[in-house]
Amino acid sequence: MICVWKSGRKAVPSISLFPPIWFSTPWRCTSTAAPSTAPSPSPPRTSSAAGCSGTNGTIPTYRFCTSKRRMPPSASGCNRRRFFAKMKQNALHVRLIYRRLRRAFLRVQKEYNEKLTEKRNCVIIDAGVGCILFSGSCIESFPGAIPLLFILEVQIMLICDTHADTLFTAAMRPENKRDVTLETLKMGGVNLQTLAMFVGGSSEIEAVRQCFDKMYKALDEFKASGWKQVLSPKDAKEGETAFLLSVEGCDLLYDGMDTIDKWYDMGVRMAALTWNHQNVVATPACVNDTDKLTLFGVEVCRKLAQKKMAIDVSHLNEGGFWDLLDKGFVPLASHSCCRALCDHKRNLTDEQLKKLFEAGGYVGVNFFGRFLAPEGDITLELVADHLEHMLEMGGEGKIGFGSDFDGCNLKPIHLDDPSGLPLLMDVCTRRFGDKITRGIAGENLLKYYDRI
Repeated sequence: MICVWKSGRKAVPSISLFPPIWFSTPWRCTSTAAPSTAPSPSPPRTSSAAGCSGTNGTIPTYRFCTSKRRMPPSASGCNRRRFFAKMKQNALHVRLIYRRLRRAFLRVQKEYNEKLTEKRNCVIIDAGVGCILFSGSCIESFPGAIPLLFILEVQIMLICDTHADTLFTAAMRPENKRDVTLETLKMGGVNLQTLAMFVGGSSEIEAVRQCFDKMYKALDEFKASGWKQVLSPKDAKEGETAFLLSVEGCDLLYDGMDTIDKWYDMGVRMAALTWNHQNVVATPACVNDTDKLTLFGVEVCRKLAQKKMAIDVSHLNEGGFWDLLDKGFVPLASHSCCRALCDHKRNLTDEQLKKLFEAGGYVGVNFFGRFLAPEGDITLELVADHLEHMLEMGGEGKIGFGSDFDGCNLKPIHLDDPSGLPLLMDVCTRRFGDKITRGIAGENLLKYYDRI
């Protein structure tokens, strides 16, 4: 990957490959404030937006430096000659790599550059690494920048999101700007986006049918415009962007169980039993906490489980939740948060989380602000707080992202659409480490589908 960013009046090229190539030559650390006075011989292996910053929260960047004045302490005395000889050798090596990449792979990603230069004054050139560097990683003027090498590591993670209302927005509100587009998914490195066919705000069955008919047409338009559908989460691949279908609200099952077969043939692999109004299957949390699944609802869950379709308990009341677990089903909550951190009926209690994880279930953390905190600013750290609480409840290997993009109007700062996900990944990596973050990003979801 070759990144060219602007520094003052000059454009400074930087080269980074994956696996990263580390040089023993001096690196100079600069930030939006005063530059660092103590250069280190090499950059840290994983830099982060806060982990690299100084006390004033500024973001340092690393540049290859050939100035003799920027010599690390270890290069003094008898090692001085050897140090500069090695520095020159590595400088030639960098130049050689650049020339070879430029001849063999160089192509400018114009569509991304235009978008990026608006916000971050950055030009990105993809040199055949197999992924798009979308964030101005080394831009001194952008306070939310992520170090370049970290972005490259993020890009090789499998990133999955278990819920977005994009189809409903495209079908019913075409004039609205969508959070989820092919462009924003690629910019965020998302490999698998679950698109929900949402029943809409009406409980009238005819209105639901009309809503679904419009979403079916929108789905055909998505495919015609280049969206790739997969029939199993296992088909999601690093370096590609695809979508999986789900249903939010089983209201159409008034027409009978054959509807499940129709959904399955369309590629639906997840079904939420309810939305915010009662139906023939179950009762939502906003109605009451006591009603269990209907007898028909139990049969629906059995058929969903038989077809290996995930049963989504988001919006479901506690009575239905416990009824599901008592009957041995392994559900997921595609877009829910922790009630212990934000007391909202849509969020799961600690007891629910523990039992769900013990049963082998899965939870995708919702990005909607009022499910994350009852008031105040909504930050990326709040999302990480809910993930951390789920880990404490036994959720390691069983949690991920359920953004609710295109379905919520209050989102965390810097996370207005999927293109901001690497900023969240950076927070998670600092908080939980690389292994757990990779699981949260997408690997845990694939393991869940293996269990059902």
